[in-house]
Amino acid sequence: MRILLRGLGRSLAVGLTCAAVALVYVFVVTRGRWM
Repeated sequence: MRILLRGLGRSLAVGLTCAAVALVYVFVVTRGRWM
């Protein structure tokens, strides 16, 4: 159970990081398109 919870937390952290990178990328692309 503890190992499963640790794996879930790690995957969640990776997912959040990917989401943050995607948001920054979209923000930069839209900003560059507007500029």
